[in-house]
Amino acid sequence: MADSGINIQDLLLSREVKLVILPLTKGRTQFVKGKVEKTSNIARARVHIERVIGRIKDFRILSNRIPLNIVDQLDDIFTVAGALVNLTPPLVPLSKKA
Repeated sequence: MADSGINIQDLLLSREVKLVILPLTKGRTQFVKGKVEKTSNIARARVHIERVIGRIKDFRILSNRIPLNIVDQLDDIFTVAGALVNLTPPLVPLSKKA
């Protein structure tokens, strides 16, 4: 997921990753019906992604200067931070089935 001004699709193709961008109005004042639903779905997902990013930012190691001697370990640091966030309680309560 990226903002509409970011064009990284060519970098993602080799990794078989789909880039999700909010649809543009292209000179129109309103979206067509299908784009309204797509925009709504993306916006809902984006809220949760921003919350997860906020939880990852809580790890202070990521807010300090990173010494050059550990730059090679940054992938591991982010992986551990992400794994720890995944172990925290859910951001969205699980729905109860009736």
